[in-house]
Amino acid sequence: MRRGATEHQRMWQHINRLERQLGSLLAAQLDQRGDLAGTQHCEHQELSRQTRTLVEQQFQNFSRQYSDRTDIARHRPNRERTALLMSKLIQHLLDKAPASSWSIQQSLRLADSPGIEAAINRLRTECVALTERIAKIGLAHEWSYAYTAGAPLAPERQDIWASCDPEASVSFVVAPAYLVEGRIYGRQLVYTA
Repeated sequence: MRRGATEHQRMWQHINRLERQLGSLLAAQLDQRGDLAGTQHCEHQELSRQTRTLVEQQFQNFSRQYSDRTDIARHRPNRERTALLMSKLIQHLLDKAPASSWSIQQSLRLADSPGIEAAINRLRTECVALTERIAKIGLAHEWSYAYTAGAPLAPERQDIWASCDPEASVSFVVAPAYLVEGRIYGRQLVYTA
């Protein structure tokens, strides 16, 4: 009886080892095929979702709070000014080596206000952590800001910014597309007018 239990346990250990080896082989095969999503691609999909959440929540909250403290596009409606501030802030912070929070504040012509530099620094910290995680994955990645002003929305690669008219022409990019090896993982967010 004891011998049977020992043999049974040894067999389960062998099966578990074989399953782990098979899993590793399948993962390696997936990673080598360009037509299938491997582990790295799944990681990029998750980071794309996190980027979108960062844009739609934290960047938008910052821009709503501080859009009246910049003279950028002062003549434009508040909704458009908020989206424009977001656009410029995102361009600064998704850079591989973003400038200091104070430099970004100056570049965006944001008036000194209690907490503004700290708020930029929090976003900067989030973006640096995000770009470091993206770089660790190892696949070719880029942020695409390319668009044609005055062109109609291209739904296969662009989404409209909140409350914009989908029939209106593209005015500017609020947030870039997230591309991995040339494929779109996250569409551009564009402002239409």
